[in-house]
Amino acid sequence: MSSALDDVVKDLKYCRGFNIIEATNVKELKKSLAELQECMLEPLTPLIGTISDNVSDFDDNSSISISNGFTAARWCLDNNMSQQAATIMQETVISHICIKHSLDYKTESQRNIASRALNVKAYEKPMDTWVLKYDEYEPFKSIIETEPLLDNDEFLKTYKNLAELRNDLNHCGMRNNPMKTTLLKEKLENFHRELYEFIVSDNALKGKC
Repeated sequence: MSSALDDVVKDLKYCRGFNIIEATNVKELKKSLAELQECMLEPLTPLIGTISDNVSDFDDNSSISISNGFTAARWCLDNNMSQQAATIMQETVISHICIKHSLDYKTESQRNIASRALNVKAYEKPMDTWVLKYDEYEPFKSIIETEPLLDNDEFLKTYKNLAELRNDLNHCGMRNNPMKTTLLKEKLENFHRELYEFIVSDNALKGKC
């Protein structure tokens, strides 16, 4: 069990998005916990119960679950891992757009199409600034024209603000107008709640925030 637990913690600590969304190591940990409970010594019950509670919200019944990205971000926020929370949240939104529009969320070039579409709308970039390869244009155009979230000003505002905060964290605040540390946690909490609600209302998820 210790190896499986270590793998889950490392997925969160080092933002291993594919493992998080697919619950790769969470599945192994839950399996180990179930096996341990069958022959567990009574003094270990509280410890095993605590570990089980910490991973209970992860969906391990689906091959891919976008909700796991938000569950992971929630765990990071609860454990004061702000940079990881910001990174996981933004990449989860990009994964959601990829999956919804039949792009391979595990392929970088496909992710870039979804990311660019989000950025074009969030930052209101004019068409003549779009830089795309020939084979990227059609899926990009499809997302721009058909994705309801990209017509939602509140969603775009939240996504843009999250991207800005993530950039601030990644650059150690060494940029114009760095965010005050007193605001970081509050902002991330708000972004988590708002983005989760947007994705849920998009009828793509079921589960807990």
